[in-house]
Amino acid sequence: MLIGAFKDKLLSGGMEDSKASDMAEMIIAAVEGGIILSRTYQDANHLRRIADHIFQMLKANKT
Repeated sequence: MLIGAFKDKLLSGGMEDSKASDMAEMIIAAVEGGIILSRTYQDANHLRRIADHIFQMLKANKT
């Protein structure tokens, strides 16, 4: 469900279908990993860094 929402948003931004699918899965996986790290180490900076990396990755992949 979340992957579909991210994919739809990426498609509406002009990203091609196969790339949008891969990027949406990566975003969800990264956020889930950031949540696990933040909860494990009780430090929200892990999730903030993931968010920064996702933002930079999306900027770099803008079509």
